[in-house]
Amino acid sequence: MHLPVMMALSIFLVASLSGPACAASDKDCHIGSYRLNDGSTVDVAPSVDDTLRWRLFSGETGQLHPQANGTWASTYGWTDRADSRTISFADCNRGEILFGAVSGKRIAFDVRDTTFEGRGVKLVGRLVLPVGTGKVPVVVLVHGSEHDSALDSYSLQRMFPAQGIGAFVYDKRGTGVSGGIYTQDFDVLAADAIAAMREAERLTGARLGRIGYQAGSEGGWVVPMAANRAHVDFAIVSFGLAVTVLEEDQESVAGYSAVMISRHRVRRPPSASSR
Repeated sequence: MHLPVMMALSIFLVASLSGPACAASDKDCHIGSYRLNDGSTVDVAPSVDDTLRWRLFSGETGQLHPQANGTWASTYGWTDRADSRTISFADCNRGEILFGAVSGKRIAFDVRDTTFEGRGVKLVGRLVLPVGTGKVPVVVLVHGSEHDSALDSYSLQRMFPAQGIGAFVYDKRGTGVSGGIYTQDFDVLAADAIAAMREAERLTGARLGRIGYQAGSEGGWVVPMAANRAHVDFAIVSFGLAVTVLEEDQESVAGYSAVMISRHRVRRPPSASSR
């Protein structure tokens, strides 16, 4: 989604994307959230090519690059600038990490995978809860405009449970392992989000405290629609536009001539969000 006039509605958490609740081979077996001995938590997620990405709940992040000696060298944020951290992992079964000079252990979660009905399509999701029997709030993670699999790429599915908060993540229609065709029809996506919320309620059962949504970018339009149609206890828009879809589209083409806009439309039909 092109965001020319991005306005922060609620900066709940800067770090909002990366990795499944658990994984099992090669570098993927290192994916997870780790409780460090200093009391902090670091999440390790898949990234491009052969790299990994770490994130702290504060929003700090870096990319991990494999080294010949089996360790991983970290670079700042999304840059190639070394940040002096060296990370190493024990074998996958032990689930241990050495994050710089601080050691830690991978956090275990209660994980349930599921398939449920969206609006006329099968969607695949995952409920991740902190281990235990007590009631917990549950956050349903709603997509932005990305085509990627949320099951693979959303780190909040682990970062929330690491803080005692349940998370429900799902691949929206036309992405990952869910059925259907990718769309930016917000009405349809809101209906799917409500279905995801209902499925999260069902799976959580007696452990459910409060339930609501979290989203960013294009999801900042979808979440309010879903929250107004079916009751939830909260709705978090981490970042999004405080304007209408029409205003966003108008800003996107500001400064372009009618001829250039016409040529663009010939090459690529407008998305559902601008119809």
